[in-house]
Parts: sequence; structure tokens; C-alpha cells
Amino acid sequence: MKNKQNNLNPLTTSRSLVVGICAALLVPALANANSANGHFILKFDQTTLMKMNGGSTEIGQRWWWVEDFLDQSFNNVAIDGGEPNPTPGLEALPNAIVEMDFAVNAPDIPAAPAEASRQLQPTSFNYTDDPTKGTGKIGLSGAFRMRSDSRKGYLLPKDLSLAFYPERVGKGGSSIYEEINPEAHGESGWAIMTNEYYFNTRGLFDLVNVTTSTVNGALSLTGDLIWAAEWGSFMLLDRDVKVGTVTLIPTGDQPPPGSVPVVTPIAPSSGFYDDATQEADIVDVQVQNTHYFVQLKLQANGLFGLKSATSISASADTLPAQYDESTQNLVIPKIKAMGKNYTVVLKNTGNYQFSLVDIREVP
Repeated sequence: MKNKQNNLNPLTTSRSLVVGICAALLVPALANANSANGHFILKFDQTTLMKMNGGSTEIGQRWWWVEDFLDQSFNNVAIDGGEPNPTPGLEALPNAIVEMDFAVNAPDIPAAPAEASRQLQPTSFNYTDDPTKGTGKIGLSGAFRMRSDSRKGYLLPKDLSLAFYPERVGKGGSSIYEEINPEAHGESGWAIMTNEYYFNTRGLFDLVNVTTSTVNGALSLTGDLIWAAEWGSFMLLDRDVKVGTVTLIPTGDQPPPGSVPVVTPIAPSSGFYDDATQEADIVDVQVQNTHYFVQLKLQANGLFGLKSATSISASADTLPAQYDESTQNLVIPKIKAMGKNYTVVLKNTGNYQFSLVDIREVP
């Protein structure tokens, strides 16, 4: 993808591309709408987990520890106490600080197969100036498995979501749990929830010491973790103990150190448009022999500007989009906008500002 600049400037990740153009032509764009995308980094202090409730780091005396992390590549499979097991064995991960990278889900993430027994959470979060006045939630891809020397079984938080709940501010949970934890622990109202068939939606962590900002139309957030009243009470955990930190990193801000977008190969419908953020991503754009994960954003002039382009190690789509450096045309075979699929042709008009050349609805 050459212009008078170099090749595509690598930045970071997201999910849709040409769909943005389609939706912009088909419906009015939402003004000043912000959402969430990128990566949600959760860091556990493994030593603190082990020492909770009088435990220690000695084998046989550890209260809880993180045994495995299963990223978004495991979204469509069932997970139990032993399988899948990306880190062989059932022992604690060796790092003192366990860092887990949860990809933020798209608004239209496909449902997992029924046999997987998963409840993948789409991102519906939408706000204007104040994220605590927003609606919806932020869906997170990934799961992790925890074990204890003191309790039988295992804990498997998965299909997580992040949202702001006014009723949780300084209350430690929903009203049903206030009798168990009536005192405040500094809860900000931001909470991470588990979403499961048997337990439904329950608080896993409350966030404290939270700071937020908006970067490129998306939420940026940092905070500390304490156990939420729901799961914390169930496991008899001290809710005053900070067990880790979280950082929500929007696309185009700053990628996790050394990270490369993790993309699961999918069928040829790899473009999606988010009309709330006015952003469109393409999972796989082929430029000669190189593949990129690309994101465009609608500009005030009606063109779509290149927001990010990150090289990926291999094709992530069975039918990738193609960029012709000689014609400067970007052909996207199939992209989803507003529940419909389109074939779209865009043209680089200069400085990676793309105009719409052709759009046709396809099955």
C-alpha cells in the first residue's frame, strides 16, 4: 500500500474496515459517540493471591493461584478443569505478576457453538463525554483458570464484561449482597462480571482508584482490582486486599509490550463497521505477500482515514481483502454493515484517505 509515504504505518488492532464506508453512506453517523476497543490488560499479583486468608507461597498452603490463561483463540471451545491446557500441567504460572491480554470484542462478535457452552459478550458500550454516564458493556475475549491448595475444584472465570454500575459505588455489589458486605471498600462503580449459563451475570472484581480518558473515540482506563462481593464472599476472600491492576488500551494508543494482534482465521466476512465509533476494521488486507490488520475511521470530509495497520504473521482470512499498489484500490470481498454484507471497492486518494468507488450488497 504505497503512497508518497512509506508502507502502511503499523499501529495496533481492532476489527472492521470498509463497512464504515458502507454505513456512512446508508445511515447518519452518531455524533460524538465513543465506545471501547483494543486490549484489556489484567495483571494479577500471584503472591498476594497465594497469601490471602492466611495462606503462603509454600506448596500445600496457597489460598488461590492462577494456573492458566486462555486467550481469544479459545473463544469457540469448551473449557473445563483440565482442557484446553495451553500451559501443560496444573501448577501455578511461574511469574510473580501474571499478565493476561483480553481482546475487546466487536459489537457483532459471532456466537460460540452450542457445544462450547460459552456466552461470548459483544461490546455495546456507548458514551459521549462522561463514560460513567454511558450505556452498555465492554465484552472481553478470554478465560483463566485458578486453583487452591485449601479448596477443592477450580475457578474458571470466562466470557467477562466490564461496565459501570452506579448502584455498586461504595456498596460492594448489588443489593442482594449488601447484607453480606454492607461496608464500602472504595468501589468506583466499574466492575468486571462473569457471564455463565449456571451463574448468569455475577460480579468478579470491583475496580478501585480508577482513572479514565478518551483516546481516538475509545475509552482508556486504569485501576486496581479487589474481589467483588458476589465471588469474593463465595470464596471467603478479604475484599480490602488489592490483588492486581487493569489497563484498557484503546486501538492506536499504545499496544501491550511486544504484542502482535492475535487473529483467529475466519470465514470470508472479515470486515465490520461500528457506527457508534465510526470506525471500520479489516481483519486481513493483503499487500503483495504481506498481510495487515487494518482499521479506518470516518473523517469530517466523508473520507475514511487510515487509523492503524499492523503486520500479521500469516493470512487471517480465507478470502483476504486486496490492496493494489498500482491502482491504489482496496477491494474488500465481504464486509458486514447494519446486518447486511457488501462487496466494497475503495480508492486511496492520497495520504491514505479512502473514497468509495463501488458498493454492492452480497449474500
